[in-house]
Amino acid sequence: MWRSTRKVSQRYSLLFAGTQKKSRSPIQSRLQSTNSSGSGPGKTIAVATGVATVGIGGALAYAKFDSDFRHKLESSLPYGDSLIGSILGPAEAPTKQLPAEKVKEKALESSLLRKKASVEPSRSELKPALPPPPPITAPSHPSVKEKAPSPRDLEAEAQRQLQDIKERNERLNFALEQSLREAQLDLERHTKDAVVAQLEAKEAAQIYTRKLYRAIDEARDSEDQYMWDEALQAKEAKLAAVQKAAVKSEQAWKSLENLRSTIKKGQENKDTQHNLAISPAEHAATVARDQLRNAESESRSAKEAAKTASDYKEAVERARLHFQKEIEALLPETKFSEPGQKLSEDELNLLLAHAHRKIENLTKAHVKMQATEQERAQMFQRQQERVARDLERQRAELDATLEVQLVKQQEAFEHELQQQLRRQVAAHTEHLKEALEEQRQELNRMFGLELEKKIIEERAHHNAALSSSVAKLQGMEEYLKARDELDRLSQQAKGLWLACQGLRHTLVHGPASGTSGPQSLTADVQLVERAAPMSPYVPLVLASIPEEALTRGVYPEVALKERFANVERTCRRVALVDDQRPSSLLRYLASYLQSLCVIYPKELPEEELADEQRVNPEMWDTFDVLSRVRYWLHHENLEQALRYASQLRGQPRLVAQDWIHELRLHLEARQAASALMAFAAATIAEDAE
Repeated sequence: MWRSTRKVSQRYSLLFAGTQKKSRSPIQSRLQSTNSSGSGPGKTIAVATGVATVGIGGALAYAKFDSDFRHKLESSLPYGDSLIGSILGPAEAPTKQLPAEKVKEKALESSLLRKKASVEPSRSELKPALPPPPPITAPSHPSVKEKAPSPRDLEAEAQRQLQDIKERNERLNFALEQSLREAQLDLERHTKDAVVAQLEAKEAAQIYTRKLYRAIDEARDSEDQYMWDEALQAKEAKLAAVQKAAVKSEQAWKSLENLRSTIKKGQENKDTQHNLAISPAEHAATVARDQLRNAESESRSAKEAAKTASDYKEAVERARLHFQKEIEALLPETKFSEPGQKLSEDELNLLLAHAHRKIENLTKAHVKMQATEQERAQMFQRQQERVARDLERQRAELDATLEVQLVKQQEAFEHELQQQLRRQVAAHTEHLKEALEEQRQELNRMFGLELEKKIIEERAHHNAALSSSVAKLQGMEEYLKARDELDRLSQQAKGLWLACQGLRHTLVHGPASGTSGPQSLTADVQLVERAAPMSPYVPLVLASIPEEALTRGVYPEVALKERFANVERTCRRVALVDDQRPSSLLRYLASYLQSLCVIYPKELPEEELADEQRVNPEMWDTFDVLSRVRYWLHHENLEQALRYASQLRGQPRLVAQDWIHELRLHLEARQAASALMAFAAATIAEDAE
């Protein structure tokens, strides 16, 4: 119910605020209604004008002697500060700095007053009692020649005041954000300490309660005295924790109150009431308050349980003393404190009878208490139901009343809003007519100036177009020359690519005669040099080819593969022979027999071929290395075959040394040919672009 009432009250407060804002300027509405009714008969205009003149004259006369009334009148009338200042002169006491909206209205009013003086001379004749507005003067320099400020000066002054207001608002908002941030950090720290302290107090109270109940229920003689000592220590710890929690809670509540006061100050200030940091600060204050309340509630419950245990202990102690007094009154001659004391049969019967009566009385009291408590519980439940019904009825009545009042206020607000809108539309229409007339005259003047400007611009544009055409013609001539040069370079690049292709074909397939020996590359290299005589890159790449490959020549790829068959067979036969010491004929025979018995070539692991497994060349034998060289030669990967062939050891290494050397010369020459082909292809692609 409280939440719904609060929502409705907020809605009413908004309505009341809007009604007050709309009804704040009765003189303004009266003047606007007078202006809007200017289209009636002449008699109505004369009466209305006389009433308005008398009212305005009396208000201005009273405002001249009462500064407070003058300030209220200026704030209620639109552009009242400029109008009244021009009539009555500047105020004696300095006023507060106006907000940004009123500064704009002040500058606009000064310009509108001057416009109305020239457009509507008939309105000035309707108010003969009012003297013409004197020119604006500076109060601090009375000797300066009087001169009315121009609209540009007024606009500059308005912009300067707007900038000052904006900077002041930024400083205030920044200071508020800093204060809120510091207050939130302080509140979070103290809230955390308070919650931890309350939880420690709760835990200490629970420990004290458990130990006290244990001492009450289990302690029987002097041997169980340690239970009471533990309970006493737990009580002291509980008191210390409660005192500490109280101090921490007090600090947290003070921090919360500090944050709330900072939020309230920010909300009361018109410049900072819309700051975005206020809402998170309010949320943080609400969260901290709920945390403190929850922690204090839990701690309070634990302390109440501890108090109940203490009361229970005192009740047990009182019952024990009362029972002891009853026994002493029943058997005054018996001393129970003496050791070895025995009771007679009559005394035992008397004690049993007393115990039976005591139990019977306690049972009756317990039954009576249960019945009484049940009646109280039923009565309390009926009271709660009755209170709930009354609250529901009151809530329904209040909601209905608030709904009726809300409808009435809404209707009144809509009616007042429609009236204000009519007045504003009439005033705005009149102002638009004046502004449009001035704009028409200004546009005619600007159109003439713009026409002359456009003619001059068209002449300049024509001259610029003619100059651009001449420049394009010169550019086309330069482009044709550059294109001719590019075509020449493209032909050279194509010739270079063909020469490199011939060099690569010689390296791969050898000459057309089919000889298997080393083939000289001098002729092919000379063709490449003649194909690119002006390129600085080609001689550098050709210089990387070994001199031996140019003079003696290199074996083509086909010849290297054929030669590897002989090298492979020989390496298999001498696989067991070491090159470090002389080997016997028996070792050569064993190596030859091994070459006949070992399965060759060996199958290579898929993980190694897919480059997914690390390898250790030290674990390979000659057959493993030869199998890998054979595999990569079959797949035309000479670089990988050379890497594996370099892993041969012993006599196979000596046997394959010449073949490895020839393969390295072949790869160096082939690498240079590939680089030249890539260069030629890149040059052709660049020319194509």
